[in-house]
Amino acid sequence: HYTAPPSHTNYKPLSHTTKKLKQGTGDMDDDEGNCLQDLFTNTSYKEVSVDINGRTVDLLASQSATTDPELTGQLIWPVSTLLAHYIASPLGQKFAKNKTVIELGAGCGLPSIVASSHAKHVILTDGNELVIDLMKQNAKFLKCPCSIRQLVWGNRKHLKDVMKCSPNGCVDVVIAADVVQWPAVVEPLVHTIKALLWCDTGASICGSNDEETSPMKVCLLGIVRRSESTTKLFFDFCEEMGFVCRKVNNELFLPSGVPDSCKEYGGRVTELFELTLADYSAKPLLLEEGIDSDMVLGKDFELTSFMPC
Repeated sequence: HYTAPPSHTNYKPLSHTTKKLKQGTGDMDDDEGNCLQDLFTNTSYKEVSVDINGRTVDLLASQSATTDPELTGQLIWPVSTLLAHYIASPLGQKFAKNKTVIELGAGCGLPSIVASSHAKHVILTDGNELVIDLMKQNAKFLKCPCSIRQLVWGNRKHLKDVMKCSPNGCVDVVIAADVVQWPAVVEPLVHTIKALLWCDTGASICGSNDEETSPMKVCLLGIVRRSESTTKLFFDFCEEMGFVCRKVNNELFLPSGVPDSCKEYGGRVTELFELTLADYSAKPLLLEEGIDSDMVLGKDFELTSFMPC
């Protein structure tokens, strides 16, 4: 049974995605890409209102899941809303206030939009070009001053381009929600976070034991526990890379309880963590000199059917 798409959606025209078959075979033309994956890609969005600590945030987002798993960023996910609540709270505001904040896998950009009210500068990133276009639409729609760049985790060229957006070449805070989903993303994701937080203007200052002169380099991370083994793999690698991980108590910034908008379907647990870069003894691999500028970490991506960021 086939039901026609609702009239408010705007699917890519067939002429854009029709693939030429190789003559005499049943194979699709390699240069044309993946026909079925693109055919029902929804690029029309509706205005969605989200309540964040008593403030209504209006932004554009998709209303339903896409057939393309790369485009999960078109939706507003519960743990993203939870992270936005934290950043809007007095506890979370201290991380963003007058700081340069970057969001990984930003999707619709809700946490970044909230952070922009307090931050010195906000950079939104994602790995998918259609999702990046959605971020640009939201930034224009909300008149939100920010930078928007493509960043595939582990991609050194993307990383260098992103760092040019920072006023002083450094990032103070990384934020991300629902990005730890598959084992293949763990290594390139953590390497990227460490490279972004690395203060190359003076590692001796960043690595100082003097708390008054040592700036806090933190990643605020929203986690959905879909796979305990993947979650453990992520935190074990964070520790190996010099991060100290601390779970955030939701009651400290949501005294009335966690809103339904922050609860994952099916009862999966949504949590927030603060990952503080505490060990500066080893320079991030993505920032090492003498390495190919086009280097990409995480070749395991080739073993997955799609990019997770």
